[in-house]
Amino acid sequence: MATKQESEYYQKILKILGSLTNLFSESKVPYLNYRITENLFCKAFTAKNLSRSDVSADACLNDIGIGIKTFVNGNGKSLQKVAEFNKDNIQFRGLEPKELIEKVTDLRNERVESTKRIYGLKSMIYHCIVRDEEKIKTFECEDR
Repeated sequence: MATKQESEYYQKILKILGSLTNLFSESKVPYLNYRITENLFCKAFTAKNLSRSDVSADACLNDIGIGIKTFVNGNGKSLQKVAEFNKDNIQFRGLEPKELIEKVTDLRNERVESTKRIYGLKSMIYHCIVRDEEKIKTFECEDR
């Protein structure tokens, strides 16, 4: 999907942004603001930026929706927010754990399907940017 030139540009800018961390922090883990990574992804790969929309994708490229997630590697274990349901939280009150899981799953799946319908998407992926000590790793996985 991406050209070699686009990928090289993306990697180069991520590296530059990560190196700027040393200007304001002594941490060996580079800091990358999520808004910056969303905008960079869209610029590098000429994707449509959806990050300010109230949908489950941050970008779309052709008929693929992309959720862009930026987080710190915590010894291989990291809890990350995939979606917020602030407006729907009244539906969660008083639910047993299994019911709560089913409710959140249903809401999330409907949100993903709604995004796909609105933008005519065939599939969704997550593009993950993992910050680690002196490293930035990227990988992608299908939304299931």
